[in-house]
Amino acid sequence: DWETVKQKLRSVALVSFATALVGQKVEQPSEFQMGRYLDPSGHFVDQTFEPWNFGVFGGGTRMCVGYKFARDEMLVFMIHLLRHFSFTVASAQAVKFPFNYWRVSGTFNHAL
Repeated sequence: DWETVKQKLRSVALVSFATALVGQKVEQPSEFQMGRYLDPSGHFVDQTFEPWNFGVFGGGTRMCVGYKFARDEMLVFMIHLLRHFSFTVASAQAVKFPFNYWRVSGTFNHAL
């Protein structure tokens, strides 16, 4: 019955950023720490299937079929930027992250 399904769906609230705040899996979940995504040798770890990660591409049987393509496109874009432009640190002073939509806290070195 479609009406029953609609009623049930109204009571479901999906909070995607809350999956990243699972304290049992991640220490200090409200702070960005790049080390979480690196293995001991400093290479990025593919954490696509970890349940506490941000689910832009979904997961399981309904996972986006183009997530690897999108990831590769982002990599090619970054490589293009790094090969054709020079980046320098404008200031050694730490700057607060200006866009706090995802409740990101901490600092980063402003490079532009």
